[in-house]
Amino acid sequence: MTKPLKLLWLSIIALLAVTLVESAQAQILVGAALVKAARKGGAPEDVKAIAKEAWLYAYAPLQGYRIFYNQTQNRDFPGYLGGVNRFRHDARPSTSSDAAIVASDNDTRYSWAWLDLRAEPMVLSLPAEPSRYYVNQWFDLYTHNFAYTGVRSTGRAAGNYLFAGPRWKGSVPEGITQVFRAETEFIGTLTRTQTHGPDDVAALQEVQAKYKLQPLSAFVGSGAPPAAPSIAFPRWDEKKAQGLEFISYLNALLPFMLTPESEKDMFKRFSAIGIGAGKAFDASRLKPEVRKAIEEGIAQASNELKKFSSTQTDSAAFYGTREFLGKDYILKRNTGAVLGIYANSREEAVYAADQLDRTRKPLEGTDGPKPALMDGSWKQPPLTPAE
Repeated sequence: MTKPLKLLWLSIIALLAVTLVESAQAQILVGAALVKAARKGGAPEDVKAIAKEAWLYAYAPLQGYRIFYNQTQNRDFPGYLGGVNRFRHDARPSTSSDAAIVASDNDTRYSWAWLDLRAEPMVLSLPAEPSRYYVNQWFDLYTHNFAYTGVRSTGRAAGNYLFAGPRWKGSVPEGITQVFRAETEFIGTLTRTQTHGPDDVAALQEVQAKYKLQPLSAFVGSGAPPAAPSIAFPRWDEKKAQGLEFISYLNALLPFMLTPESEKDMFKRFSAIGIGAGKAFDASRLKPEVRKAIEEGIAQASNELKKFSSTQTDSAAFYGTREFLGKDYILKRNTGAVLGIYANSREEAVYAADQLDRTRKPLEGTDGPKPALMDGSWKQPPLTPAE
């Protein structure tokens, strides 16, 4: 072996050794942080409290990830969109098999899209629409409704709307009607377009086809920037996401979510149980007492969220921007995700819910007399037209 080749091999071996050492050190640091948190104050209650807080923080984003993953990555999912940066339009009426969200309506037809804003912004071009109502609801990975375009919010005139991620520093070109900046690198839209019944399908589809998405570079006619790196998104597993592995899912999402200054202290606490952007998490390495404390924190968080959500009858407070949700934004966005993820903000729609019966038990219909709606005895009362 020549001397230069020998030196090359020695360099490669040294690099691999450093990488392995750094990986082992990272695992040791996480383990040490867990042990420290468990021993702080002489009990694992600190770990339990941190796990409870972190699980609640992650709940709504992970429920949003469930939809994102199925619609953009899961080719076996009935509502698969074919990837990102494109619309999928539905002109047919919604049925019980449409399970992406709850309480879908048949006064409008849905168009879904998810945008990847890492490489460059995307531009939404909307047509002039003199009579038909439509609304583009935009949400981020936190599930906050951060923007609206459409008849109510931006008017009936045609327009071009630029959506940029948190790290974009480019200039806004001519021809852009309005700019919306997101806190996350991936955003989604649930677009609703008014329909006038079965005979309206062709006209409805004509309007939907005029909703155009394109990268900013295509809009201005310039060369495209380098593509963003491909991502190995973790396969969605509801049971894992609700348990210890919520940490793995959250860690996978965090690189694409801008952490506000107000949350940085919170994430310092979360780091004690292995939470951090892009970090690997191995539940099998947890000490039994630490694992038990985390699981207890998760159980407590889940029970409290279910109990609170089951008593809510008005959705108005649970959907909107981070600023609108206010200081209790985590509880509110979680409740919104339980009641019906990606519901509209109150300016667009009002939703009512009654989840308990007169004895304050869950309204499940599994025991006791069937409600009138289920036994067929209910009849619609006569309607009086509004004056």
